[in-house]
Amino acid sequence: MTDKEYSVSYAQGEVGSSVVGSDLQNIRKDTVTNTPVTKGVRIRLSEWNGTAADRDFKAALPDGTFTLKLNGDAVNFGEFTSDENGMVAILYDYEKGENNIYTLTQTDAPVTWVGTDTPIRFFIEEVDGTDHVRILNPENDGWVNHKDISSDDLIGDIIVYNKKLSLNMIKYAAGSNDPLARAEFDLFRGTKQPNGSYLQNYYPISGYEALVSGADGVIPKIDETLPPGRYFLREKRSPNGYEPFVDAIEFNISELGEVELVNAPIGVFLSSDTSKEGKVIVRIKAGNTRKDAQTANLIVIKKVEGAFGDRTKDFAFTLTVENSADEYFMWTLNEVTQESISSGDTFHLADGDTAVFILPLECEVTVTEAAEDYTASMQLNHAEVQNTDSITFAFSATTELLVTNIRNGVLPTGIPDTLSKALLLFIVPVPPIGMLLYSKRKRKRVT
Repeated sequence: MTDKEYSVSYAQGEVGSSVVGSDLQNIRKDTVTNTPVTKGVRIRLSEWNGTAADRDFKAALPDGTFTLKLNGDAVNFGEFTSDENGMVAILYDYEKGENNIYTLTQTDAPVTWVGTDTPIRFFIEEVDGTDHVRILNPENDGWVNHKDISSDDLIGDIIVYNKKLSLNMIKYAAGSNDPLARAEFDLFRGTKQPNGSYLQNYYPISGYEALVSGADGVIPKIDETLPPGRYFLREKRSPNGYEPFVDAIEFNISELGEVELVNAPIGVFLSSDTSKEGKVIVRIKAGNTRKDAQTANLIVIKKVEGAFGDRTKDFAFTLTVENSADEYFMWTLNEVTQESISSGDTFHLADGDTAVFILPLECEVTVTEAAEDYTASMQLNHAEVQNTDSITFAFSATTELLVTNIRNGVLPTGIPDTLSKALLLFIVPVPPIGMLLYSKRKRKRVT
């Protein structure tokens, strides 16, 4: 990246008798013209503007940071930050040809915005004496677009688009999903340790003490205006009749505005919605259980066996809970809290997955699997295995349910695959041995 250079031309004008608006006489008007020596490629940062091929620059986004490199790390032009006009940089004296690949990487998004984590790769191609920008990234996903420009100083415009972030945290009652008011929290920053982990700071962030959830359950100030960093949200006081969280809710906001739930008590989960054009809506929901709630865990473990069993396949299950006053139930999948489930809802498990449901005692539970073309069996608490894809039982204590699916299949020979594989292992070596014996005998007769 170099500074813009100009060539200067000077044209002497004719002597005139006067200048309009002036008493001066015999005036000569000369002209000095600056012309760019080379043209450049302009790079700008804009608000999201859909995914249409002909989309334009919508509105400037300042404070987005990028790096620009050529051919990997061969040339590093440095770091650039967009200004109030969205201008990131103008690339002059560029190298041409598809072997000279430029990489533009967004490293920081403006606060309240989500940037792209995919590096933008492009090159400059000369066609019939005119230079054109060629973007290697797909331009129909909305994150980048380019336009050819025919002007004295530019050949093209690369526009990077960012999405608007919306973030909030909601306190709710486990079992009903109703919002909970009057829960009180402190928000702490985390400090990175030499081993890469984060330690909660001793004092809360100034201005983020005693945050109390409102009637809608929303915890104030836990929103998209938080700058990037690691945060610990600790509950000081729970609503009357509800158990408080013992552990802090730990979450991270990346430099690109991406929100991640790092560690959280059971009942806390994150959902991200990108269905609205140009927006990323993130909700962190934190559910408290009633103090008088009598609950236990239903642990569902999934196994897939058989030579033809697909270990990556997600099997659909239906959980039915009867004789319960609760409408929603908290659960985790492989120790990660999921959105609360209702009776009759579906969940999915693959080989090796473990789901844990927190259910009220003295209810009746039915777990049904869509086994499809697999043989299904279920085993409660290491008791006798039942060859079935549905089981109903009274839930009175922590219970483990092992669900096993087997798929062996039949080869076209009609022989079950387990036997056919053994036969193949025995038969396959025979032809080479027979050929070897025949070859030896033939050579013996010839000699």
